[in-house]
Amino acid sequence: MTDNLSIPIQISFAQLLDAVDQLSKAEQHQLLLHVLRRHEEDNLIVTHFASESVLVKDWNNSIEDEVWRDL
Repeated sequence: MTDNLSIPIQISFAQLLDAVDQLSKAEQHQLLLHVLRRHEEDNLIVTHFASESVLVKDWNNSIEDEVWRDL
């Protein structure tokens, strides 16, 4: 499977399922692994940004400013 191949197409979900059904079991397995890896990568990026916004709330306050004032 080529990761850098991009072909814009418009198909319905049902058509996509039909296409996946035509793949061999090995190809379906490869497709599933690819989708899961992409999903995991996307979640890592989202988690990073979510964590940053939470940390900002904890760090950007007068108590933290006072603690770090002399450093």
